[in-house]
Amino acid sequence: ARFSGIGLNEWTRADVERELGPPAIVDRVGSWNGDIMNYRWRDAGFDMFFFVYLDAGNVVRRTGQGMEIRNMGLDD
Repeated sequence: ARFSGIGLNEWTRADVERELGPPAIVDRVGSWNGDIMNYRWRDAGFDMFFFVYLDAGNVVRRTGQGMEIRNMGLDD
């Protein structure tokens, strides 16, 4: 519920960190011109990620979430 309150194109990195705390990881990828803040939580036994995409000026431009897939027998 706290993730849904993030204001796209309004909030800054400081706003996100004030409301959610520091991210678990900050990533960068070639297809995005800015930092990607990664928050983690556990839901129904699954490790989940919430991504906050910042532009070069540290304004939130998009968000997303996903499931961390690991140790699920895929390496056998």
